[in-house]
Amino acid sequence: MKVETATIANIARSAGFTFHDLHVATALAVCASGGLTEYHHRCGPPGTGDLRGLWAIDVDRVPGYAHRDLHDPDTAARAARELTAVYDGFGWSAPFRAGAHFAHLEHARAESSRDLFTPTAAQPDTLAYRHGEIMSNLTTCADLRRRITGAPRPGGHAWQRITR
Repeated sequence: MKVETATIANIARSAGFTFHDLHVATALAVCASGGLTEYHHRCGPPGTGDLRGLWAIDVDRVPGYAHRDLHDPDTAARAARELTAVYDGFGWSAPFRAGAHFAHLEHARAESSRDLFTPTAAQPDTLAYRHGEIMSNLTTCADLRRRITGAPRPGGHAWQRITR
């Protein structure tokens, strides 16, 4: 099944990728598998490359992941996150080492940031409460202004209103 870039970003975010790593992980998945969760590609004879899942994890290079269901997006994302922690970066990924992910990085950055800035609808009673709170604070500010205006200055003189 093919998944969109924003969905890949959400899967990567739920696996623990954050900030720049989230953008790179999203770009790598788009670059490596084209967004196909069932991606599987053998590079030559056995032992030379067996790429699986959304992040095209090479199970010949990291055989500890061969037994996992890397065609499941969440499992593949967790595996990619673990590999990123073990390798202290994305060196485990062939597209990353080749720099192929750069072509997808800006789009991945935009898609992975989009949900963070989508406004959500507030409840009407929340708006009424906030309006009441704001009006109460404005009244308090007005009262304080009146008190300050009539308060004596440190030198013993009253505050004066300056007009032009």
